[in-house]
Amino acid sequence: MEEPEMQLKGKKVTDKFTESVYVLANEPSVALYRLQEHVRRSLPELAQHKADMQRWEEQSQGAIYTVEYACRLLPGPQQPPPSVTGGVIRIPGGASRGQRFPPTATTTD
Repeated sequence: MEEPEMQLKGKKVTDKFTESVYVLANEPSVALYRLQEHVRRSLPELAQHKADMQRWEEQSQGAIYTVEYACRLLPGPQQPPPSVTGGVIRIPGGASRGQRFPPTATTTD
């Protein structure tokens, strides 16, 4: 056999081998294995985040309940106080945007 013919056959073999390795590396079962490994590595951290969030939610709910209960006990208007969970609380007679709180008294001499 001649040298160029041998090189051509060697190149064909290596190309087919490379293609086969590429197909095997990207086979769906390999992709599922990689996905499984990713989930296995990140699941403990996600579970810890979930537990932290649930604990913070319980603490927040307890604090909100305490504040709402304290607001009901305060003497004041007969209407129920605004819910702390409702977002922004508007205080009647309170400072509006751009207004100083408490308002400064102006004196004239």
